[in-house]
Amino acid sequence: MRFVLWVVAALLFACALSPQHIADERRRMEGLKRQGLGWCSPVQLARAEAHLDFAQAERKRGQWRRSQKHLQTAQQALTEMEALERSNCHHGPPHHLLAIEGIDSDGDGIPDSEDACPRLAGPASNQGCPPEAS
Repeated sequence: MRFVLWVVAALLFACALSPQHIADERRRMEGLKRQGLGWCSPVQLARAEAHLDFAQAERKRGQWRRSQKHLQTAQQALTEMEALERSNCHHGPPHHLLAIEGIDSDGDGIPDSEDACPRLAGPASNQGCPPEAS
């Protein structure tokens, strides 16, 4: 009798976490990505993606409880992404990107690409070479 009850409970739990639940959350995640929220919340996006993959893998292995926990973690991450959408997310990469200047090996303030003597420090008036090198 206990075995029958255990089997019935396992079947009910399995139905509670169908592949459709995981697919629905994956579609929700893809929709948030299309809105550009991956830029605003990359950590939450990575967590949601990973835990949806884990949920699917655990479900295939018959680990229903573990699958459910991974699905809940993914849902939480997606909810956090949605909260960021309602806050100050700009829906795209930052508009103020840093410019990376050329390397200055000798530290004279002149990038190596413009420095006639990139290994010897010198003034700009001397093309970056020390006075004795000219």
